[in-house]
Amino acid sequence: MLRDVQPWKSQETQHLLQEEFGVSYSPNYLGPFFGSLVYHTRNHAQSVHIDQRILMKLLEILESLERLVAGVVDVLEDMIIKC
Repeated sequence: MLRDVQPWKSQETQHLLQEEFGVSYSPNYLGPFFGSLVYHTRNHAQSVHIDQRILMKLLEILESLERLVAGVVDVLEDMIIKC
């Protein structure tokens, strides 16, 4: 059986699928199939990274707004006290 650290060849994967699940695939199909899985996984990871950057930027904006509102409240309190 293959170990985790070894790269899996299409024929070995084909044998494993047949042995474990009773399913047969052509080794010519497995390469493109797994290649597309890797492609979609990488795209998802990039999307998550972009989403995290957007969330961080939104957090910065919210913190700035919080400081601005606190400043406005201070000014309004000062105006009320002086009246």
